[in-house]
Amino acid sequence: MNTSGGALIEVEDLGIRFGGLLAVSDVSFHVSEGSIHALIGPNGAGKTTILNMISGIYRPSRGKIIYGGRNIVGLPPYMVTREGIARTFQNIQVFEGLSVLENVMVARHVRTSVNLLSTILKTPKARREEKSIADKAVEALRFVGLADRKDMDAMNLPYGQKRLMEIARALATEPHLLLLDEPSAGMNEAEVLNLVNFINQIREKGITVILIEHNMRLVMKISDRITVLDFGEKIAEGPPEEIQNDPRVIEAYLGTENGYA
Repeated sequence: MNTSGGALIEVEDLGIRFGGLLAVSDVSFHVSEGSIHALIGPNGAGKTTILNMISGIYRPSRGKIIYGGRNIVGLPPYMVTREGIARTFQNIQVFEGLSVLENVMVARHVRTSVNLLSTILKTPKARREEKSIADKAVEALRFVGLADRKDMDAMNLPYGQKRLMEIARALATEPHLLLLDEPSAGMNEAEVLNLVNFINQIREKGITVILIEHNMRLVMKISDRITVLDFGEKIAEGPPEEIQNDPRVIEAYLGTENGYA
């Protein structure tokens, strides 16, 4: 797979400490616009920590995150989302007591323009905006195949469909960059195959993807480029065919030369 876009996001010498622990050390990589870029590595390698820094949850101890030509280090998560970066989480985030539709609508409110008073008074503008939020949420649910379940209590969705709902929620923010953290976790084989299709369709919509994933078949199938981490450091980077044959990756992540096979 080839992409022709320039870098949408550039991570430069990124590092973070938690107390005396250096969790990520001088990691650099760039992600081409319109590509699917995977971050892989053993548990504790620093993958989710990097996503947390990109999305504004953690502030790096050093380094830059250049997105769209601007250093976004220090921006709070809601402003990062407004800039066009959305994410999912390893542990599914479900708002209890809300329907599937309402769970997705929550994310869409980052794009609202009416103030709290107008919302409370249900002014005509507020009503129009609320309808627009619902329409966009339904559109996102339709994309992931859950529109027919929009009125269900979100807690009652099967695990794999909760994952899809979380992707729909991220898409409802209209991102340019989507961060997916272990999206196939807990999915069966059929659901993983559907997920591969969804991720490719997301890219076809013009959305760039950074993917953390332990399912190597999925990673090798859809990634344009892969960055490999171990103990918070980058140990390899390149296209899938190079990464799966890299001795450092085999030793650190795949275990043996037959690990991927």
